[in-house]
Amino acid sequence: MAMPPVKNALKQYFQQAVNEKALDQVKCPNPDCKSTTIARADIRKISSDLKKKLDDIALHNLLDTSDGAKQCPTPNCNVRFTNEDRVTDVITCGGCKATYCSNCLVIHPHVTCQEHAAGQRAAEDSRTLKMKMETTKPCPTCNIPIAKIDGCLAVKCPNGICLP
Repeated sequence: MAMPPVKNALKQYFQQAVNEKALDQVKCPNPDCKSTTIARADIRKISSDLKKKLDDIALHNLLDTSDGAKQCPTPNCNVRFTNEDRVTDVITCGGCKATYCSNCLVIHPHVTCQEHAAGQRAAEDSRTLKMKMETTKPCPTCNIPIAKIDGCLAVKCPNGICLP
């Protein structure tokens, strides 16, 4: 049995809203109607699949504007959650089952987010120092590190007064 023309037109109207993720524009299409929104039950009568998609978009829009909203850091995982109280706890994503800190979205057992961030900075500083030691030599006059990238053997001290 074919869908009645009005129901089919409404389904297309809702499908367009889903495709454009334009929930704020999903209003009664009847220009004489004074209602500013359409009841979800009415949408379900048109298509339960469209109702689910509209509900998902509404939830994502709410989380996008909600303070403390987070998205799972795993690539291609669209699970979102709220952490309005900024509680730091190890959580497991309900979608991809990845485990991470609910506050900073990184796994760092037995240390706070701040301690973990400080450790990351220290590790980066250590890598930078190691690279500097491997790629530079001290100026024979003032000991400022000098790096020769490529080209001829002539180098110039950044100090500007030591080597020609």
